[in-house]
Amino acid sequence: MTKFVLTITTADKIHVSFLQRKNKILKFSVHYAALINKRWVSIIRYDTAHIFWKLPHKHLFYTKKKPVIIFEKEQNYNILFTKAYEDIKKNYRKYKDNYLTNK
Repeated sequence: MTKFVLTITTADKIHVSFLQRKNKILKFSVHYAALINKRWVSIIRYDTAHIFWKLPHKHLFYTKKKPVIIFEKEQNYNILFTKAYEDIKKNYRKYKDNYLTNK
């Protein structure tokens, strides 16, 4: 399993992990966390971690509401892994604002 953290700012990080064989992504997680009120909180996570679902999906987290899970139409893990990483890098501020305002 390959893992790394992309530090966007001192208060915003993307945690990435994936398993790859012969240029094919077998499973992955791309997770954006933000430092809010002196603690790290999950904002959004794309993953394939839940074996019982067997479908790639994303979790959207909120301050007071339960997380929302959205299943992805794209089933090619290589394409979805890249999409997830680029989406979070580009839109992390929007996701953070959504987390803070949609309580």
